[in-house]
Amino acid sequence: MSAMDFAGMDPNKTPSGPPPPGVIPNFIDPPTNAHIAFIVTTVMLPLTLAFVSLRVYSNLWISHKFAKSDYTCIIATLASISFSAVLYWTISQHTFGLHIWDVPISRNSNSSIQNYMVLSIFYGSTIFLAKLSILLLYLEIFAIKKQARITVTIGLTIIAAQCLATIIGNSVLCVPKPGESWLRHTSTYKCKVTATLFGVFMGAVSVFSDIYVIYIPLPLIWQLHLATRKKVGVSLIFITGLFALVASIIALIYRIRQYTEQDNTWYGGYTFMLNVVEINVSIICSCMPSYASLLRHHLPTLQNLRYRLRSKLYGPHKQYSSTSELNNFERVDSDLKADQLNLTLGSAVRGGKFLQTQQREWPLMIIEEGGRQRENTSDRVCREGGMEGSIA
Repeated sequence: MSAMDFAGMDPNKTPSGPPPPGVIPNFIDPPTNAHIAFIVTTVMLPLTLAFVSLRVYSNLWISHKFAKSDYTCIIATLASISFSAVLYWTISQHTFGLHIWDVPISRNSNSSIQNYMVLSIFYGSTIFLAKLSILLLYLEIFAIKKQARITVTIGLTIIAAQCLATIIGNSVLCVPKPGESWLRHTSTYKCKVTATLFGVFMGAVSVFSDIYVIYIPLPLIWQLHLATRKKVGVSLIFITGLFALVASIIALIYRIRQYTEQDNTWYGGYTFMLNVVEINVSIICSCMPSYASLLRHHLPTLQNLRYRLRSKLYGPHKQYSSTSELNNFERVDSDLKADQLNLTLGSAVRGGKFLQTQQREWPLMIIEEGGRQRENTSDRVCREGGMEGSIA
């Protein structure tokens, strides 16, 4: 429906778009997906805040190292909160998540249309910050690898271009000229069709960038001199971004349906909901490697508690000759567990000496070709404690 078709119509009884054949517009109690977007946003936001809070606690109060990726993660979290706030406000306007033929044109105020525009532009900048945090983390971890520096630079170029294209494209296509009505402009072919097709293209770019960001650390990890089991474990930490990729792919599908079926408000509701998932999962993924020092710091306490509880419930399974021997055994077991969870990523071994590229702890150790792996913590502790052999 063109802008000229609105003249002479009752705005309270005229749908914003033509319904499919045989479908009668429902302005009283229409179906909506707004409640799904509300629930997903309400769940994802506190979850992200919890992960980011643990990251800040781990890096600031335990590792005492706060890097650029940490600051970027906090900024991305604040941007995600702002994006969610605008989404909540848009839902309250009673146009979000409805079929376009169930929305009377009287509800399409300048404010409600502007909210959609703000969400579109805000998504580009927020997902950029979330992915930027991940790429900066890669640089901090794999800085000694030339391959990492090159691939991360390419990734930064891709996400920066995606962000700028999203902001500029939406502004050029759907922001009216001074004195022009938002309702009239957004009903033009340039905004309704061309902008939707542009959104499909940018959705495809987002899927590609997600795949690329997930791929970057994998070949670097598998080049390390580590057991296959440890390589798989660390790879799983980084490919948690697959959840963001899945959300991005589904959002692309809805963008395509939004273009082919011209039901912007209905499929736009699903798209923005999936944008929330993609943004927050990306932020959560950037936090995952930071928990190694957190586990190492608290694991000995948990191990001691486990031994005490087991001793009280089932009795000691071994009689130790002295209290010091029992404490020594607990210390060895705790250090062994900590060693499995908290080897140093961002360190290289050459000639038995550590070369620190970033002085913070990660769940793995980078070993350059020709280097030697670090002495096993459990064997070292066993020798210091006077215990023979090593713990399996």
